[in-house]
Amino acid sequence: MLKKSIALLVALLMATLPMSTAMAQASRYRMPTQADMQYEGPAPSFRGGSQRMPVPMQGAGQDSLGGSLKLPSGAGGSTAAEAAMVSMGYQVHVLGEVMKPGTYRVTASDRVSEIIQKAGGFADNGSDRNIELRRKGGGVERVDLLDFYLHGKLGENPYVTDNDVIYVPLRNKVIQVVGATKRPDVYELRNEKTLKDVISLAGGFNAATNMDGVIRVIRYSGGEKEVEEVPIDQATLSKYEIQSGDVIVVPNIVTKGTEFDYNVASIPGDQIFYPSYEDRVFVLGGVAFPGAYPFSPYYMVNQYISLAGGLNDRGKDKFTIISIDGKTKKAKPNDRVNPGDTIMIKQMWMSPAAWAGFALSIASFGLSASSTVIALRR
Repeated sequence: MLKKSIALLVALLMATLPMSTAMAQASRYRMPTQADMQYEGPAPSFRGGSQRMPVPMQGAGQDSLGGSLKLPSGAGGSTAAEAAMVSMGYQVHVLGEVMKPGTYRVTASDRVSEIIQKAGGFADNGSDRNIELRRKGGGVERVDLLDFYLHGKLGENPYVTDNDVIYVPLRNKVIQVVGATKRPDVYELRNEKTLKDVISLAGGFNAATNMDGVIRVIRYSGGEKEVEEVPIDQATLSKYEIQSGDVIVVPNIVTKGTEFDYNVASIPGDQIFYPSYEDRVFVLGGVAFPGAYPFSPYYMVNQYISLAGGLNDRGKDKFTIISIDGKTKKAKPNDRVNPGDTIMIKQMWMSPAAWAGFALSIASFGLSASSTVIALRR
């Protein structure tokens, strides 16, 4: 019986050995599946990713950012092949008002807009309408990328050649269009001179434009704000000349009949800066919520009192402003307030309700005393 069992076991081993050997040989030639592949980082994305700072051009086998250029696995690449890949394309210098000026290696199919994106895009005050494309062989081309973006004019987005310089200057003439247009925004002027040109630049009137109203042009002349009203008709719009810094307000049918003060937060192309260490206003005294409140150039004394909850039951309509340098002056509700000022609201010693309660207490005490005296006399 034992001999039969051993013989059966040997027979099974002899039968399975060729099969396992064949499977091992087959696994050597099996194509790898997705499950076999190791994760090597996020998949490539065609969305705009993080931007990298350019560095000086590197030698063969490195890209313009200092990293090694790797050929696909299995391509049989060598150092010479990598150097050949790097040598393909142009070296272009991007200077001026861009986020990351520097020298970039680009391909022969790259246009000015794509190269500026490689440099991080325009700075806040960079011109997109008066870009200078300085050719290596001499000569300067003016590039208007806004015209390319809005109207698809490829001539305003040219190709570059080796060692060209793309220079982005500061914006020069800037206006702002707000209200009922198809594309309200801040625009740099190039050839636009009239209000009709600007409305066209903003895409024209939209369906909500109040054609029976007037366009208001807000501008500052001699330090004073002026609001000019321009009727909406083509002849008048074609004659009305605009100026740098204008804010053009196109009326909307929804806000018809509403009155506005036409104060603007800033002039187009400007960056407001408050030259003060303290940018708060302190409201103290007879208000519901005394404390510090953010400074606003549009707020008067009465607005700050409203922010502080209004007068409390002891507050009086008498105000004093203490400036940041300690000077004191009496104030009216519509007086301007400076950063760091303290608005003091005078308070009564007792509120009217407290005075009434005090009077009732005195009267009650008097009645009690009189009753006591009368009772004692009896």
